[in-house]
Amino acid sequence: MKHKQFNLLFKETILEFIKSQEQKDGIKDIPLRLQSYNDLIDGFHKEGKITDKQAQTWGHPKFLYS
Repeated sequence: MKHKQFNLLFKETILEFIKSQEQKDGIKDIPLRLQSYNDLIDGFHKEGKITDKQAQTWGHPKFLYS
């Protein structure tokens, strides 16, 4: 899996859910976004969907902060 594909999957699933929860109070939960991203990377790595190098080098994309 490429980083671009991973980010798209994250945006369309997990981030959309997080945003729906944030809309209740209007406050962006940046720590939750970052942790969720890390958790998904970890899960994909443990399942063999991404390599050690990918898991270690993929940083947080800018869209998590906006």
